[in-house]
Amino acid sequence: MAKAYRLLKGILNTDVEDELIKKNPWRIRNAEAERLEERSVLTVAEVFALPAAVPPRFRALVLLATFGSMR
Repeated sequence: MAKAYRLLKGILNTDVEDELIKKNPWRIRNAEAERLEERSVLTVAEVFALPAAVPPRFRALVLLATFGSMR
């Protein structure tokens, strides 16, 4: 929502500068602040359990993606 708020606020600020409107009506307190949820992290034991849950041909890929810092 914060990104949408910033976009609309920017559009309306441009309208104010172009004198299409007198004042930007788009004002919501703390709307620009993004609140990101913390992502969970697997333990090493959970990572080593993952290859058992995928087909054999993808097991090396799972370990490489995990320990190779791939996203």
